[in-house]
Amino acid sequence: MNKMVVALTGATGLLGSNILFELLKRYEGSPGSLTIWVLGRAGKQLSLRERIRQLLANDGAHYLNMPDTAPLLECIRTVDCHLGQPNLGISEDSFRKMKKEPPHLFIHAAAALDFRDQAAVLDLLQKINVEGTQQALNLAEALGTPGFAMISTAYVCGIRSGVANPNFMPEDQLFRTPYERSKLDGERLVRRAEQEGRFRRVYFFRPTTICGRLIEHPVGYTPKFDVFYAWLAFFLRLKARQLGRMDYETPAKIDIRVALKPGSGLNIIPVDYAAKALVEISLQQPPSNAFHLASPYLTDNYEDLPALLKFINVHLPTFVEEMPPALNTLEYLYYHRSVGKIYDPYISKNVPDFSLDSLHQHLPTGFPECPAVKGTVMTQLLKFAKKHDFGL
Repeated sequence: MNKMVVALTGATGLLGSNILFELLKRYEGSPGSLTIWVLGRAGKQLSLRERIRQLLANDGAHYLNMPDTAPLLECIRTVDCHLGQPNLGISEDSFRKMKKEPPHLFIHAAAALDFRDQAAVLDLLQKINVEGTQQALNLAEALGTPGFAMISTAYVCGIRSGVANPNFMPEDQLFRTPYERSKLDGERLVRRAEQEGRFRRVYFFRPTTICGRLIEHPVGYTPKFDVFYAWLAFFLRLKARQLGRMDYETPAKIDIRVALKPGSGLNIIPVDYAAKALVEISLQQPPSNAFHLASPYLTDNYEDLPALLKFINVHLPTFVEEMPPALNTLEYLYYHRSVGKIYDPYISKNVPDFSLDSLHQHLPTGFPECPAVKGTVMTQLLKFAKKHDFGL
């Protein structure tokens, strides 16, 4: 097997860590054929290398079914970086070392994932998702990297219905959150670099809503509980306040009329499936292209989302198709001060039909099917979240 060198940002994040594990899994029979440059930041008390060591020893051991992951560190090189600085702020010494063993592929997975529309958040999104992407491009080019892969989001298409092609770039579009626009602006930078011929191959991976693992162990695993987990946690918190305790079994009525778009829903993809598809395609080194990391199934608003509330024994009034004109106190909290303000645009609007043609063309026969996140599969995710009280 030929030596493969990969640079990866965002390796301590949800999707990035699974990409790291999947790369290691692909080369587990010949670890000497793989080098991974992990670019990231040290923690408050831990070096970046120690963070990666602990990540492998804990979560990685399950994913890789490997009790002792210490030997894997031999193929990992850690480089301290900062997305908001030129060339990601890496030292001259680190740059020289990377230049001696330059990556064949640079996977840019690091991002600021914050849906809030606040001045400080907007500044962060610009600094990390836009300016940070430019610095990642600059570094990859300076290293002579032939391939660049950007992890964007399927929702850069904005609020629209109908079929969405993964190469679609809206010019004048409404977005659900500033986060979506920041990822689009980052994509524009990468596409400009592609047009200028700065890389031989450029890949755009656009995931939809990412949930916990459903293929690798432990099933349901996620280190963070946002998107639909956070939506459900809001009602669980209200229920705990009403009962004076955290209680999943006792029923509770909460007077909030939630807006749900009939016939629509959430497109949810397991994080391990997304990582496997991304790694599979990237290692094939096909010509430049864009891919939706999306599910062929929809988690339906009226069929599946009520099951989430049933899981925590919360009962709401009837669902409505749009935000009610006259809001009670809890509804005002929901729509204007908390999760409703963030997630209402995702469950009260049409969801595009994300085209999977380019993805399926590159996935080989026998590649795992994307699990449909509904019914008993959704329950598996919720059971894991329950063990951790949905991050509350």
